[in-house]
Amino acid sequence: RVTVLVGAYLGEVLRETIGGAWELEATPVSGPSDYRLRLGKRVVTPVLEVQQRLLARTALPLHDYASRLAR
Repeated sequence: RVTVLVGAYLGEVLRETIGGAWELEATPVSGPSDYRLRLGKRVVTPVLEVQQRLLARTALPLHDYASRLAR
């Protein structure tokens, strides 16, 4: 639950700041990678990024992740 809540919040901040849209499909969500956000030509997965941090699979701070996408 925490993954989806924080990831969705991060995605909304990115969407509002950079400009973009969530990719919505009529299929059921099977995992964090299914929450996709289109930012121009890029497609990012903010919910998956949050999950990777919660599972200690990456140490890159979310601020650095967001800054990299904003460039």
